[in-house]
Amino acid sequence: MWSISQLKICTLQDLDDTDNAENIDFSFLSALSIDYSQVKWKNAAVLVALHVGAVIGWALFLLGYVHWPTFLWNFLLSFVSVIGITVGALSLWNHKIYDSKKPLKLFLLIAQTIASQDCMWMWIRDHRLHCENHKTDADPFNSKRGFFFSHMGWLMMKKHPDVITKGKQSDMSDLEADSLALQGYVHVASGITADDSLLFVE
Repeated sequence: MWSISQLKICTLQDLDDTDNAENIDFSFLSALSIDYSQVKWKNAAVLVALHVGAVIGWALFLLGYVHWPTFLWNFLLSFVSVIGITVGALSLWNHKIYDSKKPLKLFLLIAQTIASQDCMWMWIRDHRLHCENHKTDADPFNSKRGFFFSHMGWLMMKKHPDVITKGKQSDMSDLEADSLALQGYVHVASGITADDSLLFVE
């Protein structure tokens, strides 16, 4: 049985965004009005690389270097990951629109993991903060900070202090009571350390 004390990573305890401050001079970019000391450079680099890779992948497919089975496998995994996010993390665990048996929960947990949108626990915590604190500084995807920030930029920036404070107070007791969700989180979280060795953690 997993103990609640093992959940401290996902509940934002012991995490400090100032630990990884960069000492790089970006004064030549000051006209863009971005506080570059708040950028998570590893996350930004990986997101850029993923999108460049996607463009290269499409080009290779259109040029005939990628075979149809590979394309269909990619399409299937994309479809499954969307199901994991929408039917699983969003509808089942976050908004509790329905309840399900363990086999479906296990499939949805795996499908959500395929999406590579953080562990389910963090995804739900951030989405709950978004719903409860819409368009405030405690909203991780605050649309008042711009279209790009609310869709992708928030993954590349350190969290606002209000997000961290509210995240620590977020009620996750329903997931703590769900043994499958709890075990899934602990397996993913075992790869997370305070130095952000896993992508997209606080």
